[in-house]
Amino acid sequence: MHRRLETNWSVSLFGTAVGAGVLFLPINAGLGGLWPLLIVTVLIGPMTYFSHRALSRFVCASPEPRADITVVARTNFGEGAGRLITVLYFLAVYPIVLI
Repeated sequence: MHRRLETNWSVSLFGTAVGAGVLFLPINAGLGGLWPLLIVTVLIGPMTYFSHRALSRFVCASPEPRADITVVARTNFGEGAGRLITVLYFLAVYPIVLI
């Protein structure tokens, strides 16, 4: 059961990351050509999947069932490093939200 939930979480995060990119697919294919776009897609797919899977495993590893990334980072790395990780995570995600 745990493995199924982990897979569902990873696929959901991967889907949201890829979903926004699909909107710009025709524009990118028109500007750069189809082959470079396909090559980049093959490279980016696993990078996105594995990074989101790692993030979901990091958060799911917390003994607290309702913990988010901030709580887990502070619990595992201490107050200072936890704040730094939270700020870095925010800076990584915020531009995606704007797009």
